[in-house]
Amino acid sequence: MKLPVLVFACWLTATLSSIAAPLPLDKLTQTLPEYANREYARQKLKVHLVLSGNIRVAEQTANSQVLDVLTLERFRDLHGDTVPVLVQRRISLGLASDQRWWLSDVQSTVQPIPESLDAKFGPYLEDIPTPRTAPPSTTGMPPATHLQSAFAQAISRWLRDVQYGEKITTDP
Repeated sequence: MKLPVLVFACWLTATLSSIAAPLPLDKLTQTLPEYANREYARQKLKVHLVLSGNIRVAEQTANSQVLDVLTLERFRDLHGDTVPVLVQRRISLGLASDQRWWLSDVQSTVQPIPESLDAKFGPYLEDIPTPRTAPPSTTGMPPATHLQSAFAQAISRWLRDVQYGEKITTDP
């Protein structure tokens, strides 16, 4: 009679060890500006992520997750002016055989800041006297895939730090 219990215990242990640890998306929401800005600085980009919306799981299967996040970012245009834009990102993650999440895709869509949202961002837009629209070069553009972008590198670093317990550094 002990054999079925032993088989059940082995099955349960194997099943529990094969379940990937859930990602702490609330921590990603909080630390995303820090990770992205560090990566932007490393790559010497004239971009600054100011604010991140709550990250939401859009799709989920046993081996993948798709996350949606809206960020407020400041870009410097060719004239040196600061242009605030909203960037809607779709982050696709895959689950490796060692039960660790990895970044498989990032799609970005740049959007203008609607007039109705200006007040909700508080001091983040105080240096912009009037609502702006997206730069002309991004208007009407389809979502762009940016797996090698600075933002994608920031997500990859966050995944590494969270899953492998790496110490977060603040070096640029």
